[in-house]
Amino acid sequence: MFTNILPYILVFLLFSISFYGLMTSSSYFKRLISLGLMQVSVIILFIFFSYIKGASSPFIGSNEIVNPLPHVLMLTAIVVGLALLSVGLSLLMRMKEEFSVVDEDDMNKTSINVEDK
Repeated sequence: MFTNILPYILVFLLFSISFYGLMTSSSYFKRLISLGLMQVSVIILFIFFSYIKGASSPFIGSNEIVNPLPHVLMLTAIVVGLALLSVGLSLLMRMKEEFSVVDEDDMNKTSINVEDK
Protein backbone atom coordinates (compact mmCIF):
# COMPACT_ATOMS: atom_id res chain seq x y z
CA MET A 1 0.00 0.00 0.00
CA PHE A 2 2.78 2.44 0.85
CA THR A 3 4.40 1.90 -2.55
CA ASN A 4 1.23 3.12 -4.27
CA ILE A 5 1.24 6.46 -2.44
CA LEU A 6 5.02 7.05 -2.37
CA PRO A 7 5.24 8.69 -5.84
CA TYR A 8 2.47 11.12 -4.92
CA ILE A 9 4.24 12.04 -1.68
CA LEU A 10 7.44 12.70 -3.62
CA VAL A 11 5.59 14.87 -6.14
CA PHE A 12 3.95 16.79 -3.30
CA LEU A 13 7.35 17.32 -1.61
CA LEU A 14 8.91 18.55 -4.86
CA PHE A 15 6.02 20.92 -5.45
CA SER A 16 6.12 22.18 -1.85
CA ILE A 17 9.87 22.80 -1.91
CA SER A 18 9.64 24.68 -5.19
CA PHE A 19 6.65 26.71 -3.94
CA TYR A 20 8.62 27.62 -0.83
CA GLY A 21 11.56 28.70 -3.00
CA LEU A 22 9.24 30.77 -5.18
CA MET A 23 7.70 32.58 -2.22
CA THR A 24 10.82 33.19 -0.12
CA SER A 25 13.55 33.92 -2.64
CA SER A 26 14.34 37.46 -3.67
CA SER A 27 16.47 36.37 -6.63
CA TYR A 28 14.61 36.26 -9.92
CA PHE A 29 16.86 33.46 -11.16
CA LYS A 30 15.93 31.27 -8.18
CA ARG A 31 12.28 32.05 -8.80
CA LEU A 32 12.59 30.87 -12.39
CA ILE A 33 14.23 27.64 -11.25
CA SER A 34 11.44 27.16 -8.69
CA LEU A 35 8.82 27.64 -11.42
CA GLY A 36 10.58 25.02 -13.54
CA LEU A 37 10.57 22.55 -10.65
CA MET A 38 6.89 23.20 -10.03
CA GLN A 39 6.20 22.44 -13.66
CA VAL A 40 8.19 19.21 -13.47
CA SER A 41 6.27 18.07 -10.39
CA VAL A 42 2.91 18.69 -12.10
CA ILE A 43 4.05 16.85 -15.23
CA ILE A 44 5.20 13.86 -13.16
CA LEU A 45 1.85 13.87 -11.33
CA PHE A 46 -0.10 13.74 -14.60
CA ILE A 47 2.07 10.91 -15.86
CA PHE A 48 1.37 8.98 -12.65
CA PHE A 49 -2.35 9.55 -13.18
CA SER A 50 -2.16 8.08 -16.69
CA TYR A 51 -1.47 4.56 -15.44
CA ILE A 52 -4.52 2.31 -15.49
CA LYS A 53 -4.19 -0.83 -13.37
CA GLY A 54 -5.90 -3.93 -14.68
CA ALA A 55 -6.79 -2.47 -18.09
CA SER A 56 -6.08 -4.38 -21.28
CA SER A 57 -4.74 -3.03 -24.52
CA PRO A 58 -6.84 -3.53 -27.64
CA PHE A 59 -3.73 -4.38 -29.68
CA ILE A 60 -1.53 -6.28 -27.26
CA GLY A 61 -2.71 -8.80 -24.71
CA SER A 62 -1.00 -6.90 -21.89
CA ASN A 63 -2.73 -6.41 -18.55
CA GLU A 64 -1.14 -3.05 -17.83
CA ILE A 65 -1.43 -0.09 -20.20
CA VAL A 66 -0.78 3.60 -20.02
CA ASN A 67 -3.21 6.20 -21.30
CA PRO A 68 -1.37 8.17 -24.03
CA LEU A 69 -3.48 11.36 -23.80
CA PRO A 70 -1.83 12.76 -20.62
CA HIS A 71 1.58 12.07 -22.16
CA VAL A 72 0.68 14.11 -25.22
CA LEU A 73 -0.67 16.95 -23.10
CA MET A 74 2.41 16.93 -20.88
CA LEU A 75 4.67 17.02 -23.93
CA THR A 76 2.91 20.24 -24.87
CA ALA A 77 3.35 21.52 -21.29
CA ILE A 78 7.09 20.78 -21.51
CA VAL A 79 7.40 22.85 -24.68
CA VAL A 80 5.44 25.75 -23.16
CA GLY A 81 7.51 25.56 -19.98
CA LEU A 82 10.74 25.60 -21.95
CA ALA A 83 9.56 28.68 -23.83
CA LEU A 84 8.61 30.36 -20.55
CA LEU A 85 12.00 29.57 -19.04
CA SER A 86 13.92 30.81 -22.08
CA VAL A 87 11.98 34.10 -22.21
CA GLY A 88 12.47 34.55 -18.46
CA LEU A 89 16.20 33.93 -18.73
CA SER A 90 16.53 36.33 -21.64
CA LEU A 91 14.70 39.00 -19.61
CA LEU A 92 17.05 38.35 -16.70
CA MET A 93 20.06 38.76 -18.97
CA ARG A 94 18.67 42.04 -20.26
CA MET A 95 17.98 43.18 -16.69
CA LYS A 96 21.56 42.34 -15.71
CA GLU A 97 22.92 44.34 -18.67
CA GLU A 98 20.69 47.34 -18.06
CA PHE A 99 20.57 47.60 -14.26
CA SER A 100 23.46 45.33 -13.11
CA VAL A 101 21.18 43.51 -10.65
CA VAL A 102 18.92 40.46 -10.81
CA ASP A 103 17.80 40.49 -7.19
CA GLU A 104 14.58 42.14 -6.09
CA ASP A 105 16.06 43.48 -2.83
CA ASP A 106 19.05 45.00 -4.63
CA MET A 107 16.77 46.59 -7.20
CA ASN A 108 14.65 48.18 -4.46
CA LYS A 109 17.80 49.47 -2.69
CA THR A 110 19.22 51.14 -5.77
CA SER A 111 15.93 52.93 -6.57
CA ILE A 112 16.49 52.76 -10.31
CA ASN A 113 14.35 55.22 -12.21
CA VAL A 114 13.55 53.78 -15.61
CA GLU A 115 12.48 57.15 -17.01
CA ASP A 116 16.02 58.51 -16.56
CA LYS A 117 17.44 55.95 -18.98
